[in-house]
Amino acid sequence: MADEQRDGAALTAPTAAGAPPYGAPVQGIAVTVSAELGRAWATLEELLVVGEQSLIELDKTVSAPVELYVSGRRFARGEVVTVNERFGVRITEIVNSEAGAP
Repeated sequence: MADEQRDGAALTAPTAAGAPPYGAPVQGIAVTVSAELGRAWATLEELLVVGEQSLIELDKTVSAPVELYVSGRRFARGEVVTVNERFGVRITEIVNSEAGAP
């Protein structure tokens, strides 16, 4: 497929590496990236007594994958790692955005 023009910008066909169609890298757009370690349910009464040193038990085990979200939509799973005394997430799976709901 030949390159096309839309609104003055060149549109390119997908590459063999799986780049999105019509997609040159988009820069300068801020998005929120978050990682979900797990979830917990609590009553308001239980939350009112939460303080420093309180423990909130989550619904996942230590070895369970972490869900990654971009602007509120799940896009990947990964595992928690440490990098120079900071936490990070190593992506292990990209979630098919068409099949998975947030």
